[in-house]
Amino acid sequence: MVKIIHSPYTEYLKKVSQNLKGLGMPIYFDLPSPEVPEPFVLIGNHDDIDSNPKIGNALVQVQLQIDLYYPLNMDLADFEDSIVRIKQAVQPVKSIQVTTMRDSTIGRTVRRALFEIKTLIQ
Repeated sequence: MVKIIHSPYTEYLKKVSQNLKGLGMPIYFDLPSPEVPEPFVLIGNHDDIDSNPKIGNALVQVQLQIDLYYPLNMDLADFEDSIVRIKQAVQPVKSIQVTTMRDSTIGRTVRRALFEIKTLIQ
């Protein structure tokens, strides 16, 4: 039987999505249809920098985008608390930058928090 070896990034995504599931919100890797209600988390694009490419345990710097979509009519304090819980769920990381905004890209206006997470994976 051949053991499947996933990329370090795949393993990292599995860990992040598992940790985020503990928040009790749906987690998606593609933007769901407009009928899907908020709140939900979207694990988005990533960039990686491998300054020392090699086979095996190369250290790779990754920047991952995660978005929180939150109903506009829900309490702002709950939205801010959700931001903190997401920050805690993705640890350990090198840095997290969060930009909050009102957003209408899903067909209605919602609160959106865009997380840019930088970390090192091996």
